[in-house]
Amino acid sequence: MSVRLARFTVTRDGDAYLMHIEDESGGRLDLSATAEQIDVIVEALDDLLAMDDAEKIGD
Repeated sequence: MSVRLARFTVTRDGDAYLMHIEDESGGRLDLSATAEQIDVIVEALDDLLAMDDAEKIGD
């Protein structure tokens, strides 16, 4: 079962980044990530969005 994203924030904390994820029902997840991990997340999202854009152009 998936839940809908309600809020997502990222803040810097020294050498780490703190990600706060909240769903519509108020569930929260707080994670700490390195710059390298954030890069992997960004690249994955960029790739996914690029595929979506390519599909829209092909329609």
